[in-house]
Order: sequence, then structure tokens, then C-alpha cells
Amino acid sequence: MTALAFGFATPLLLLGLLATVIPFILHLLSSVKAQEVFFPTLRFLKRSMEKTARRRRIQNWLLLLLRAGLLALLAFAVSEPLTKTAGSWFSGQRYAAVVILDNSMSMAAMSGSSSRFSQARDQAASLLSGENMPTMAALITTNGGWVSPEMTAELEPLREQITRSNIGAGAAAILRPVQDALDMLEKQTLPRRAIYIFSDLQVLSFEQMVLAQDLARAKDVHLLVVNTGSGSVDNVGITDLEVIGQRVVNSLLEFKVTLTNSSAIDKTVDVGLRVGGQAVGAKISKSLARSGEAGSSATLTFRHRFTSSGPASGEIYIEQGDQLAQDNVRRFCLRIGGRVKVLVVRGYSDPADSPSMDPAMALLAALDPYAGAGDAPPWPIQASVIEADNFASTSLAGMDAVYFCEMPAFSADQAKAVAGFVQEGRTACFFLGPNCNANNYNEILLDGIKDEGGLLPARIGEPTGEVSLEADAFTVDWVDVSHDYFKGLMQEMADYLTMQVHRYYKLTATPTPGQTLIRLAGGDPLAVTKRFGRGRVLMFASTCSPRWGSIYVAPVFLPMVHRASLLARVSQRGDDMFLAGSPAIIWPEGLPNTDPLNIQVTLPLDAPNPGAVVSVPVRRTTEGAMARFEQTTALGVYKWKLIADRPLDDTPAGQFVVNGDGRESNLASYTAEAFTAAMQRAPRNLQNVHVAANLDAVNEAASLAAEGHNWWDFAAIFAILFLVLEALVANRGKAKVEEAIPDHLNPKMAA
Repeated sequence: MTALAFGFATPLLLLGLLATVIPFILHLLSSVKAQEVFFPTLRFLKRSMEKTARRRRIQNWLLLLLRAGLLALLAFAVSEPLTKTAGSWFSGQRYAAVVILDNSMSMAAMSGSSSRFSQARDQAASLLSGENMPTMAALITTNGGWVSPEMTAELEPLREQITRSNIGAGAAAILRPVQDALDMLEKQTLPRRAIYIFSDLQVLSFEQMVLAQDLARAKDVHLLVVNTGSGSVDNVGITDLEVIGQRVVNSLLEFKVTLTNSSAIDKTVDVGLRVGGQAVGAKISKSLARSGEAGSSATLTFRHRFTSSGPASGEIYIEQGDQLAQDNVRRFCLRIGGRVKVLVVRGYSDPADSPSMDPAMALLAALDPYAGAGDAPPWPIQASVIEADNFASTSLAGMDAVYFCEMPAFSADQAKAVAGFVQEGRTACFFLGPNCNANNYNEILLDGIKDEGGLLPARIGEPTGEVSLEADAFTVDWVDVSHDYFKGLMQEMADYLTMQVHRYYKLTATPTPGQTLIRLAGGDPLAVTKRFGRGRVLMFASTCSPRWGSIYVAPVFLPMVHRASLLARVSQRGDDMFLAGSPAIIWPEGLPNTDPLNIQVTLPLDAPNPGAVVSVPVRRTTEGAMARFEQTTALGVYKWKLIADRPLDDTPAGQFVVNGDGRESNLASYTAEAFTAAMQRAPRNLQNVHVAANLDAVNEAASLAAEGHNWWDFAAIFAILFLVLEALVANRGKAKVEEAIPDHLNPKMAA
């Protein structure tokens, strides 16, 4: 519990308490015993008068006490009684303080001619060098940079660290630094302790603290907030960027951006796309409603097709300036792969059949419809065909995916080659047909592959169905439209359900079952998939030729095969785009089998030390070689290259980008009154909370609060109540005395 100290503003006036003896002195002086004279005619009243006298003695003592209390209260009131919190904030006294400096991205917003952060930094530095600097201090920056290991009396290093501090573009949760500060202050023996927060009171940063339930230990700690974020807000920011599509040369990509207006007025902005430093396409003008209203946020979409492979970088930008320049640009860095290489293995081809009956031809039409055309437009997939008899392990070299069309059977060596191909992160697809040996598939590809329960996603049973004009076809009643192979391909669910087959193989689950993607109306799966190693296996229970059905003419078939092939690219580990404050994972490829290896990262132009080089080690994992880079507090483009002990013919190199946390674009903040009231409410009940726009003002507020509460007004009220009570008791006593005199002897009654 918080202890209270009691005192008086003018204690000399407490001498007035001596006046409380005056009623007793007057009583003694007026209580002289008179001479007794006996009148025989009054002896009959003696018993009644003695009884009345006893009552009057009791009433006289009560009046004496009331009058004495009245004089005491008057003396008490004019002395101005005060209550103060023990350990109050007095100028010039020894105290311990933890300085929390908010260096999140919102603090980069301009406030007048300087940023919120520069103002906060200057104020924090002045705290440690002014007249009221703490005896012991520590420093915590919210977004990297510095956290004091313990309190120290050496303030000069802390001042220097504050001066060197810079913006870290991530979000700041103030609650965690406050809890760390309380941990340090609990070890201090100084009677006065404080936490100084230099921040903009951004709702995002302080919301957890406002809602915190476990701040009881802060009751005896002064919380002083220097708010550098007051004033009007003018900001529209790019809060999110999503790149949709396969990162493959000639493949159309969509850049979906989210805009948020945190201004108090409606805003209109022009948004554009730059690739490699050059503007691409037309800008989009967008109007946004004021903050908090419907329409204050909007999504825009830009489209671009990269015509060459390799690293590609660019940015979405807002042309107009505002308070926070950092969120007017959101960068991207992509790995654009070359054309996806796909191998189609033709398992059966009857020379007497029409080419339209060849399942390999149906696949080629989906994979590379412009193959052989002289003026073909750019296409992201390059497909080739070989006969089943010519398939060997070397056939898979350089391929990203392989499709087996009615492959009759596999040898053990072929199965081993396909399994290794998939485990490395590629895709194998099987279309079963009339000439497939189900027993061979199960024996060689399922039971013969011991890893992960076998290569196939299901066990192959007997074929079922009739192939004739009179036979009914089996229809599809369900497709997993949430899977990457199907997501967003069709606008209507009915377009996914157009596949029909007359004959198919029964597929049954294995101990490590695959995932059903397409299901027939009778409940049997038509397409099943599973992860195998880093790659994927896909199997259809029927062929893609017209022999057993109409899979190849279904609207969803061609885009599904196209999508599955683009997703087969082994090097796709995600984009090289990271949020400030989160680690950047670098996946260098083509590394030599030598140790040790290091990655050298060059910091971006917006870093405090632009162009500086930081070295991080390369670690080999089951997913490949990787390096983890932690120093991502600055926004911009980071470049990296591999460093080995010996020269390399082809040194791996690349780049990645760091963007700010989009939530920081919302500059909405608590008012000083709202934050203080929230801290004072249960269950926090923190009374020593002060918020002001600068250090002098917040210290003055704390000093005024330390003067305590003056209770003279309450003392005066009690004195008045005692006065009224004294009058009531005195008048009541007088009336009762008169009532005790017999009517024939009472002059008032006789009259």
C-alpha cells in the first residue's frame, strides 16, 4: 500500500489549540458556589430540582467538549492540514530513474521543424544533465539500440548513448520496457524512484499498458511521460504490400497495397509503382476518408511482368509528402526465376491413334501452348517430352517438375531417381491410365521407398467403370479450392466441378495418407497429393487423355497444371522482404562444401552508419545453408555476398529489403487526460502519473502533486457543523430546564 505523510502548511497557527481550554476556564470561573438559604415552602421541590441538576451537569460537560472541539477545529483549519504521498517528488532530492526512449517509426513523424524523436532525445539528454538529474539511472530504447544492464551513477555514458540513438522502424510496445524498468527499480534503496517515458503516446504503443492488469508494484513509482506527439495529425501511409503470383520470368504478378489515413481530414493521394528505380505504368489517385471513418483505408492493385530472371527490386510510393515520410514508400525484393522447366514422360502411344488421344499432347497444351510458334509471346514454362523407354535419372537434370502420363511401370533405379528428385524440392505428377501396372506402382514407388511412408500419396487398387457411349460418367462433387493449386483459379464453384471420368483406379489411404484434392460423387478420390521431403507428389486416378474421360477439357485443368508447374520451382523460399526488427533469413545457393563460410551484409542508405558491413556466419540446416541477420532496424535495401576462405568462381550474392511495421503509420495517440485517467483506474490504481509536453512541465506537475492535498476546507466545514451542534445542544438544554420548573412558579407560565 502507498504510505501517506501528514503535515501543515502553517504549523505555527497550531498554537490556537491552546484556546480549547478557554471553555473550561470560563466554566470554573462561573461555577462559584452561592450561599445556601433554606425556605421551608420550597422543600417539596428539592427532589425534583436535584434530578434536574444532575441532567444539567451532563449537558454542561457535553457543551464544554463541543465548544473546545470547535476551537480546536478552527485552529486546525487555519493551520492548513496537508497529506502527501510518502516518497513524493521534491526538487533536489536523491532519486533513481529509468529513462525509456521511444524510437519506434511513429517517432520519426515531423512535429514543427523537427521530428518527435529528436525532441524526445533532446529532452531525455537534458534530464541526465540538469539540476534535477537522478542519482542513479538506466536507459532503455524501445526498438533496439540500448538496454542498460543495471542502474548506474555514471550518467555521462547514458547521455552519450541517448545522443547516438536513432529510429528503429518497428513497432514499440511500451509495457515491456516499463516492466523491465520496474525490475531494475525494485533493487534500488533510494526512497524516490521514477520512470521517465519520452514518447508520442501512440495508441499502438501504449494500448497494452493501458489495459495491463499487473502494475501493482508500480504504485510507489512516479511515472512521468514527456509527450512529443501532441498536435494535429497529417499522414497517409502504405501499411501493407502483398505480391501475388509466381516469381517466374514472364509471369504476371500483382502488387496489392493497403493505404491508411490517420489524418483528421479527408485526403487524396497519388500512388505509383517503380521497378529498378523507374516508374512503371500510370499512377492511381485515391481518396480516403478521415481517420476512424469508413473509407479511411483502401486497397490498390498494380500489375507487372518481369521479362528477365534474377533479383528484382522496386517500390510502391505515395507522391505527396506528409508528417511521416517513412511510410510513403514500401519496397519489395523478389527472386525472379527463369522459365520453369518441365519434363513430360509419354508412357503409351499407339501410332494408329489420333494425336488428340495422346495424354502427353494434352499436357503440353496446358504447359506451353505457344511451343514452336515463331512469334510466341513470353511464357514462363518450358516443356519437353521423352518416351518412357528413354527415361533415366539423367532425364531429370535441370528440371523443376516431371509428369508421367500412363507410365507402364518403374524400375527400382527409376523410382529412386524420382524420389530423390522430389525430396530436393521438386514436383512429380502421375496420371494413371489403361497401360499402368498398379502392382508395380505399389511395390516399387510405395512399398519400395522407405522414406516418409513411400513416394505415392495413396495405394492403387483395381480400375473401375465402363468406357462406352452407354456408360454413365463419374462426376466431381468436391474440389479443395483452398489449396494453392486451385485457389482463385475460378470465380464460380461450378467451374471447378466440370471434370468427368468413365474409368479410374480406386485409391486407398496409406499409413501416411495424402491429401484429397478432387473427389468423385461416390466418395472416391480423383486427385491426391502429399509432401515428400521438400517437394510434392501429385497423383490422378485417371488419365488426362480422352480414353477414360474428359479431364483435359475441364476449364480448371489447364490453369491447375500451369499453377502446379510454377509452384514447383525449387528456389522459391519466399521473398526477400522483412519487417523492421525481425530477423532476415538469407538462403545462399550453390555453396562450396567448405567451412567456415560467412555472409557480409552492407547496411542501407537510411542506416545510422550507411554502407557499413556486418558479417554473419552461414549455418547448414536440413533445409539448406542459411544465415540469420538480426540488425534490421533501418529501412531500405540491404546487399549481401558470400565470403569464403578461398576465392570462388561464382560468388553467391543478393539483396533483401526491410520495411516498417505498417501499424506504426497510424499516428493516433492518447490525450494526456485519457492516459492519466486510465492509469488511475482499477486495477492499475497508479496515482503518481504525470504527462506533459516537455521535461520542465512534467517535473512541475510532479512537484505540484508532491505538495499534497490541503484539508483546511474540510476542517472549516467540520467547525461549522460543531458550531451548529453546539447551538442545538445549548438550546435544547435551556428548554428542558424551563420545563422542569412548576407552572405556578415559572414566570413565563404565570404571565
